[in-house]
Amino acid sequence: MRCLKQQFKLFVCTMQCAHFRERRLRILILGHNPSQIAWTTGTSYGNPSNHFWPIMRRCGVVNVGNTEPIWRLNNMLPDMAGIGITDLGCVPGSDAATFSRDVLREWRTDLYRRMRAHLFRCSGLHQPI
Repeated sequence: MRCLKQQFKLFVCTMQCAHFRERRLRILILGHNPSQIAWTTGTSYGNPSNHFWPIMRRCGVVNVGNTEPIWRLNNMLPDMAGIGITDLGCVPGSDAATFSRDVLREWRTDLYRRMRAHLFRCSGLHQPI
């Protein structure tokens, strides 16, 4: 759990992870908000009933064996395939109707901030975009 709190702190501060190289993305998969299981595990599409990661392996997008844990694949995906995964909101839950229009607007502003920070880090520019 300590590691998850540390990862979340890096995420909110839009800091680069020291363990995995950050690079320009070819695709950004954008979810609404993480499920409770995804939030708890720190892994996008982390629910064992979700078919996302098995499909990514079968299609060859994630080119590693089946023994690699999903959380590691989640963190390797940007460097391995140029695919990033994020959510509009950083609040766990599965019922989208519980979030008001004003909350969604706040999330949008935060998403744009996170995306600009990523572009800045990957662009080599010396000033934020």
